[in-house]
Amino acid sequence: METELKFKLRAGQSEQAERILASRYPDAPVAATHLVTTYFDTPDLAVAKAGFTLRVRHAGDNFTQTVKSANITGGHIAQRFEKEWRIRSAKPDFRRLAGTPIAELGPRVAPLFVTDLDRTAYSISVGGGATVEVAIDQGEIRAGDRREPVQELEIELKAGPPDALYAFVAAFHAELPLEIATESKAERGYRLAADRPPESRKAGPLELGKDITVADGVKAIVGHELAHLTANLAAIDDIEGLHQVRVAIRRLRSALVLFEKHIEPHAAGRFEAALKRFGQILGDGRDWDVLVSDAIPRAERDGIDRRWLDLLANHAAPIRAQARATAKDLAAGGEFTGFILALAAWIETLDRTDNGALAKTPLTDIAPNLLSRLQRKAMKRGRHIARLEGEALHALRKTLKKLRYGTDYLVSLYPKKATKKYRDACNDLQDVLGGINDAATAERLLARLGEGDDLQLTPAIGLFAEWTTKRRARALKELPRVWRDFEKVPLPWR
Repeated sequence: METELKFKLRAGQSEQAERILASRYPDAPVAATHLVTTYFDTPDLAVAKAGFTLRVRHAGDNFTQTVKSANITGGHIAQRFEKEWRIRSAKPDFRRLAGTPIAELGPRVAPLFVTDLDRTAYSISVGGGATVEVAIDQGEIRAGDRREPVQELEIELKAGPPDALYAFVAAFHAELPLEIATESKAERGYRLAADRPPESRKAGPLELGKDITVADGVKAIVGHELAHLTANLAAIDDIEGLHQVRVAIRRLRSALVLFEKHIEPHAAGRFEAALKRFGQILGDGRDWDVLVSDAIPRAERDGIDRRWLDLLANHAAPIRAQARATAKDLAAGGEFTGFILALAAWIETLDRTDNGALAKTPLTDIAPNLLSRLQRKAMKRGRHIARLEGEALHALRKTLKKLRYGTDYLVSLYPKKATKKYRDACNDLQDVLGGINDAATAERLLARLGEGDDLQLTPAIGLFAEWTTKRRARALKELPRVWRDFEKVPLPWR
């Protein structure tokens, strides 16, 4: 198992990194190597589809063949499966693949792309028997006639516990704020070969063992959501990529709220406050995306004159661009990277807090109370639902989101049929509340577009506001029925 973190290097940062390492660790062994690595796959990319990469690396007189998981392992942002062998040439030795998940694919593979790098690597003892390797890579990825530059810093744990890696990285990041690199060189190479941009990813299912402890459960859940977050940072320019980053932020907040009575409150509170602020910045970009790419096209399909809608979209475009730029700057900033590293490091220490109680308590002992607390809160906020409006509906929607996410986290602890029925009812209610919220958000954005003395947009705003009012009215009419369905569904954790 490989445990490492990657960071992007901007112009001049490789030299800064070398100066910091030479100053802080003057006795650390340093090795400079030229690495040429060829990645192999079948014509239909069967190796990648199986979730792995196959490569042969040429360094000096040595050839190393590696099979590596393409995605992070077990929801941990720093871990990937890896197995390697010394071989005799730049061609894969298919016999070594026996027993690996891609053993049968070997004879069909051919070269797909190459990374050509100059690497400077430092081997650093960080105390307590832990060792990390810090590698500065500069070069390029080649796929046919296409080229893409590489300037990265990798920090890999060679010996010791994962929190030793995070402690070292935290100190290094304090001296040289960096942007986390969420794509591996292999992922970048596959994209270059296919000539496509980074793609967004939804959060996959999370399977928790029935005997998992609270500490390991929190690690798995938060790690899973951090993985979802970082996997989408490269695609933040994409509409769905920004949406998935925002979803991951929400889900992380929900995880901290779910376990708030069982985890250290000071650290958890600081993380939650940061997540709330990040969510507001990212949410602004997402709201303008929804208005322009979803709400306006829907209004046209419902018969609103396209000419007025185009006027709205054109006036919204610069505000949307600024909101998206702000979101992108946030994700690329040192504060955001520092937050990810701090949260990942914090969950590694959970089994050592509260005298190790979290590491001894089965998650199944507290899970029913965790979910019931959110369920009671939702039921209280939804009382007399036909009379609710504005902030009261918004508060119910937020509580319901936390409840739905909490159920997603813990679903594997309970019978599948019962949890599916409950989650479906929860999702139906969430969809109706979401429609009400979308109408309110659209009206808020329309108010921003209508600021000032220019009345040019007034007819368009009026037509669109009337359309959103009708949408809200339909959702409000539907709300009591879906609420009754939600009230009746059995709770799978009881």
